[in-house]
Amino acid sequence: MTVTMEPHGTHVYQGIWYPLILISFFVHGLMLIWNIVLTLLASTLSICLGSDVDILLQDDCLKLGFDSTLKCSTCQLVKEVLDVEIFYSDCLKCCIDDSDGGITKYAKAALISDKHLVSKDLASILKRLKKEGYPLTVLGKTGARPELRFYMVDATEVSESVNVATWNPSAVEEFLKEKLQMKQ
Repeated sequence: MTVTMEPHGTHVYQGIWYPLILISFFVHGLMLIWNIVLTLLASTLSICLGSDVDILLQDDCLKLGFDSTLKCSTCQLVKEVLDVEIFYSDCLKCCIDDSDGGITKYAKAALISDKHLVSKDLASILKRLKKEGYPLTVLGKTGARPELRFYMVDATEVSESVNVATWNPSAVEEFLKEKLQMKQ
């Protein structure tokens, strides 16, 4: 490479370096244009689809107390019971579409919780529901926040899980009555 000094102290690059620098600027410019196009496309899609179509990552949903098996019909049911709009919108961002209209009935449920986090009202409601024939168990787990786990017939894996730590006892009762099949 030969570098010569111009009268005003500028360098003039000769040889192969000059075309490589031009190609580098060209590629960088194309990348900037591509990023702008992608940003505009994403903005257009979000405007066309609306903000209600947002979804959250599974880790974010778990932090909010929503399991990966959460169904959208459950969100609707909880909205009717709790009537908390921010909960409902987060629930819709984490749920699986089950728009067939039917609510899944489960064969059994378990409340997993630290015994110190279950109120006396909730404990009495759970005992009453169990006496009425609802297939319900309460399992103590140190440090666990109240969580309902639902199971299908003869299933050992959780089919649906809902964090009920902030629910009032009557909301939990209504939810359980809606989701569980009574023993025959």
